[in-house]
Amino acid sequence: MIQSIRKAFAMLFILALAGCASVEPGPSDNEKLASYLNAGGLTTEETDRGLVVYLPSLFFESGSADLKPEAQEKIRYIGNAINEEYVANRQIAVEGHTDSAGNDEFNMDLSKRRAESVSDELVFSRVPTERIEISWYGETVPLAPNDNVDGTPNPDGRAKNRRVEFIILNPVTQ
Repeated sequence: MIQSIRKAFAMLFILALAGCASVEPGPSDNEKLASYLNAGGLTTEETDRGLVVYLPSLFFESGSADLKPEAQEKIRYIGNAINEEYVANRQIAVEGHTDSAGNDEFNMDLSKRRAESVSDELVFSRVPTERIEISWYGETVPLAPNDNVDGTPNPDGRAKNRRVEFIILNPVTQ
């Protein structure tokens, strides 16, 4: 009798393993999150740190850290996404950047104030403050050249560099 029960359990175990092996893996949490954010008109990129979400400069007036209404709406959309249960345990890095127009001190301060504005809006969207880490870099981490090779300003490059990035950090593995 006991031998029959052991055989039955062994058979169930083998069948369960065989069933698991044939199941296609679903999308990762970052893929699900990126799909949702992209559907909302946001640009994302998966990196070693986590999923980066870019907020372009058009969400701020030139030289200002005040969020435009459309920026507030997008940040609330991001807040809803990162409050979903499958990512609610992950930290959020908010990083401010500027172009090279203006002096270094002004740009560092502006990038800080923009990161703080975005962080405040996330908190307004019910993202707990303890999940949010803010950093600011001024003009030190450009995505594109601020100037053309002849020294004239590069408007497209500068526009790409005036940004706030969200990084939904990958979970820490133990």
